[in-house]
Amino acid sequence: MNQSLKRFDRQISRQVSLDYWIYLPPEYGRDDRRWPVLLFLHGAGERGDLEKAKKHGPAKRITAGDDFPFIVVTPSCPAEQWWDPEAIEHLRAEICATHAVDERRVSGTGLSMGGFGIWAMALTYPHRFAAIAPICGGGSPYVVGRIAHRP
Repeated sequence: MNQSLKRFDRQISRQVSLDYWIYLPPEYGRDDRRWPVLLFLHGAGERGDLEKAKKHGPAKRITAGDDFPFIVVTPSCPAEQWWDPEAIEHLRAEICATHAVDERRVSGTGLSMGGFGIWAMALTYPHRFAAIAPICGGGSPYVVGRIAHRP
């Protein structure tokens, strides 16, 4: 018997770091209401710079002065990387734990690379989103059945 193999039962955790914008509606905090959340993932051209994350999507509209009746979370993908579903899940969980969020009404959208990221996130964590709206992004048709129950 080979004595050089040793078994270890340890939980290994991973720390993630993401910069992100968060928008809270003007009425947020005025009562005990739980709020819906929209998670927006930007495209490849906006990686590595949080300011660039405001170039498209909801953050662009908020910067222009629009209000929304939901929380908007816009993270920044690190330079030279792709969206990591595990990192996004940690961000989603953090937002839900630290804000008045209705976890049954968390939706995700993304543009281009962000569309791929939302597909990947939804397929990896199929019960985390109420709905997804990937824009110009793709996913594997072989596994889409995992989220057939989601709009």
